[in-house]
Amino acid sequence: MASSSMILGTVQLGMNYGVANVNGQPDYATARDIVQTAWQNGVREFDTAIGYGESETILGRILEELDISTKALINSKPDHHWDGSDFDVLDKDLDASLARLGVDHLHTLLLHREHLLEQWDKGLAKGLQRITRDGRVKRIGISVYTPKAALRALSLEGLDVVQIPTNFLDRRFEKAGVAAKAADMGKEIQIRSIFLQGLIFLTPDTLPENMVFAAHEVNEVEAMTQALGIDRLEAAMGYIHGAWPDSAIIFGAETVQQVQDNLNAFRKDIPKTLVEEAQRRFPDVSEKVLNPSLWGA
Repeated sequence: MASSSMILGTVQLGMNYGVANVNGQPDYATARDIVQTAWQNGVREFDTAIGYGESETILGRILEELDISTKALINSKPDHHWDGSDFDVLDKDLDASLARLGVDHLHTLLLHREHLLEQWDKGLAKGLQRITRDGRVKRIGISVYTPKAALRALSLEGLDVVQIPTNFLDRRFEKAGVAAKAADMGKEIQIRSIFLQGLIFLTPDTLPENMVFAAHEVNEVEAMTQALGIDRLEAAMGYIHGAWPDSAIIFGAETVQQVQDNLNAFRKDIPKTLVEEAQRRFPDVSEKVLNPSLWGA
C-alpha cells in the first residue's frame, strides 16, 4: 500500500508531546531529517497548527531548504480560542501561518474546536467561503472529539475534511457509523491519535503510577499483540487499515527511525483477524482511558 494516505503530524517538531515521548522536542537537524525522510518515502501532506509551539516556523524553514514548499500539502489550524465570528482575527492568524510556513495557501484549514459547528449557519460558513474563494485555503475541515460532532460536520456543505481521534481502544466513531457517512457524503476522514498519545506503547512495567486506571487495557494490548505475533505499532496501523480503509492516517515522530518504523508498519500485511480480535478485547473502554485530558484528574 502506498504512503500517499499518510500525513506527517508535526506537533512533535514544535513542542514536547505525548505520554510516551522520551526524546522530547527534536533539534532542528533532526526535525529536518524527519521531514526529508517522510518526503523521500512518499509522504506529501503535513499537519500543523498555530498552537503547536514552533511547529509552523520549523516546518516552513525545512520545506524551503528542501525546495518543496510549492509541492507539499499543508494543513493547519487557527488559534483554538478563535470564536468563529471575528474574521479579522482569523485573517491575521491565517496570514501569519502562511508567512511562517512560506506558502501562499493551505491545502486544508482545520477548525480546532467542534463547538464552532454551532456557528456554521450563523455566518461561519459564509466567512470561510470567502477565504477559499480568495485562494488562501483550498479546503475547509474541522477537528472533532465526539461522534455526534463528526456526523454533524459530515452533513454540512462546505466542510470537506473531518479529523477524528480513533484507534483500536477508542471505537466510538466506528460504532457510530462515521466511516459510512463519510463515504456517502464524499468527505475525507483524517485519523489522529492512533497511538492514543503513546498509551498503546506502554507496558505493564512502564505504565506510570498516575495511570494505573489504564492497567487492564495495557495488559490486553500486550496479550493481543503477543497472540497475533505483531508489535504495538503494527497493531495500531493495521487496525486503522482494517476498520477505516479509506481514511488518511496522521502520524508523528521525534526521530528518523520512528518515521521509518511508522511507514514500515503502514505497509506491512497484518493478520486479518486483528480487527475482530481488537473489537473483542476492547468493546467499551472508559472515557477516563480514552480522553488524555482526564489522565491527570
